[in-house]
Amino acid sequence: MDAFDVTVDGFIHHDRPLKIATPSEPGRCITGRVAGPVTWNAPNICTEAATEWMWPKVTARPAMQDGQLNSSCILDAKKIDATSGVAG
Repeated sequence: MDAFDVTVDGFIHHDRPLKIATPSEPGRCITGRVAGPVTWNAPNICTEAATEWMWPKVTARPAMQDGQLNSSCILDAKKIDATSGVAG
């Protein structure tokens, strides 16, 4: 498990995948499958992040392919306070 700050580019309600861009690879999006209860009810952190183009901190299990981040399984997400940079 790792913690990442990600930009949510999109969210699909019916099967809960996120399209996320990571700061380490600008312009590249990967799929983040949400496994935890964070998306069970809308609105939620994922729908807000997609709408507001915010950077939540996610706890995820990364999946690598050829040494590069390919996808992740997201277990939790928290808003980051824009002024302090602290997840809350």
